[in-house]
Amino acid sequence: MREAVHIAQRGLQATLPMIKAGVTEREIAAELMVQLLHAGGDTDQAFSPIVSGGPNSANPHASPSDRPLQNGDLL
Repeated sequence: MREAVHIAQRGLQATLPMIKAGVTEREIAAELMVQLLHAGGDTDQAFSPIVSGGPNSANPHASPSDRPLQNGDLL
């Protein structure tokens, strides 16, 4: 569990710099997957990362879409 937390933290920290207005939920989810693998994650994931912004952020099981983030969106 501790190693999983460390992998998740490293993956998220490496993804954060690319999160800005104009980047789509799908692009962020893809980058997060790549960074989780770089951090030592396994290719066999229980589920894909849930990345949802703006109006999609109210859905706890949203699938990443091609909607670009807007200034002020929650993610």
